[in-house]
Amino acid sequence: MKLCECGCGKEIKEDKRFVRGHYRRGKPSPLKGRKQSKEHIQKRVESRKGYKHFLETRKKQSESNKGKSRNKGKKRSLKTRKRISETLTGRKLSKKTRKRISETLKGRKRSLESRRKQSEILTGRKRSLESRKKQSESRKGMVFTEEHRKNMSISANNRIDPRYISGYFYSNKMQKEILYQSSLELRALELFEKDEDIWSIERYNLGSIKYRINRSYHSYNPDYFLNERIVIEVKPEWQLKDKKNLAKIKAGKKYCKERNLEFEVLTEKNLYKKHKNRKKLNIMKQI
Repeated sequence: MKLCECGCGKEIKEDKRFVRGHYRRGKPSPLKGRKQSKEHIQKRVESRKGYKHFLETRKKQSESNKGKSRNKGKKRSLKTRKRISETLTGRKLSKKTRKRISETLKGRKRSLESRRKQSEILTGRKRSLESRKKQSESRKGMVFTEEHRKNMSISANNRIDPRYISGYFYSNKMQKEILYQSSLELRALELFEKDEDIWSIERYNLGSIKYRINRSYHSYNPDYFLNERIVIEVKPEWQLKDKKNLAKIKAGKKYCKERNLEFEVLTEKNLYKKHKNRKKLNIMKQI
């Protein structure tokens, strides 16, 4: 009985010295540290094009890799990420591949951190006309459920617009951060916080209000909801002359009247003491 000369203890044929692959066991690879030329790499890539593993082999590979993640926790360098981005740019996936990806992602929920990161990456990014046209065509005829439309409305209302002064105001009354999308909204939140008669401050989330302008219907969300009964719209004085804003305010008042709510519009006249023609509202007695 002849054994492998590497010392593994496995039996081999009489005319052999090593088990296949055991010749360099324990010795450094002769290819270690050697850099291959781009030409050589390209040749190797082209030689593998169109090659497909047997179903049995793919199944074995899939089972052996389950639960394993070689790149988990690994941070790629900027150079590597740039190279990956360049190789993937312009790549078109087949319908079959896209369908398979869609099925695997169904029901998967991303973490808040993941969503925040993606939001930061996409903020301020401008899409090409071609991209917008494609997206528009793909969404034609799409019907959303009432719940889906409500969720879209809330997310649009809570979006930070990089074009204006926007951010989050921490309310001690509510023990949470509240979004503001302009300097006037920030001023309004500061006054709501100081006023003793206001005990509840929320970003408006009762659902979008529909209004009509130029024979077409649109929808919008007011800014704040106070004391669970007062809907607040914050607008600069000069914008109140605009037809679109007048239609919004008219629809908002009608919407609130039907639901036994109050609708108020706040401008710089209500929010700043130094303003010549300052108007004071009943809800803000302390300012």
